[in-house]
Amino acid sequence: MKKIKYLLFILLVILSTASYAMKLRPIGFDKKIDEGNGFQEFTVTNTSSEIMRFKAFVKSTGKNTDISKLISIYPKVFTVEPLSEKTFKVYVEETQLPKGEYSFILGVQPVKMPKIEEEKKGKIDSSVSMQIAMQVEMMAYSGEMKDKFDIVTDNFYKQDGKKFYKAHIKNNIGRGVELAVGYTDKVNNIIDLKPLGRLFNGNGTIFNIEVPKEAKNIIFYDYNNYKVIGQSIKVR
Repeated sequence: MKKIKYLLFILLVILSTASYAMKLRPIGFDKKIDEGNGFQEFTVTNTSSEIMRFKAFVKSTGKNTDISKLISIYPKVFTVEPLSEKTFKVYVEETQLPKGEYSFILGVQPVKMPKIEEEKKGKIDSSVSMQIAMQVEMMAYSGEMKDKFDIVTDNFYKQDGKKFYKAHIKNNIGRGVELAVGYTDKVNNIIDLKPLGRLFNGNGTIFNIEVPKEAKNIIFYDYNNYKVIGQSIKVR
């Protein structure tokens, strides 16, 4: 059910983005907030041929795990030239919370640009344009989490002269991950990353990937924290 909700959410983001000529990346947070590491830079891309102004905001999830009151955004309002992009920063106040996942809603809203005639007259209409905001639930966590996934089943096999790796993994580390599976070579350089999507805590996924000849290990990669997590699985 969580996977279906996530797919519907992604579809909504795509439709909103297409309608209002903007893209937001990344679409996740996943930061540890009890050690001063709750920071993420987001990028808004204006895909239209017109100058656009945006407002970034935060709102409550309505859940008992909401941390929206701890969030600061800078800048909150910014203008993006046509076919260009700008960044804004999201900070979470360092705080001690019980171990677990927490969340907040991050939104980006197109706002009405003042007309030149209005600026000259000193009468700028600051009303918000009637467009739906893009709103994304962002996850964060507190406390020490496990660093390895549960490997339910896995198998290396050959087919048509190629090597493949099929595995069923379960996320019981205590938090969700925007996950990719990849490979490292003999000097531990990452060769390639294949996105698997978001793997919520408590959920599992099955994947089947071709293994390059130069690959020595299978790895798992956390896109929102730009690092390898979990166990390394030796290619055999």
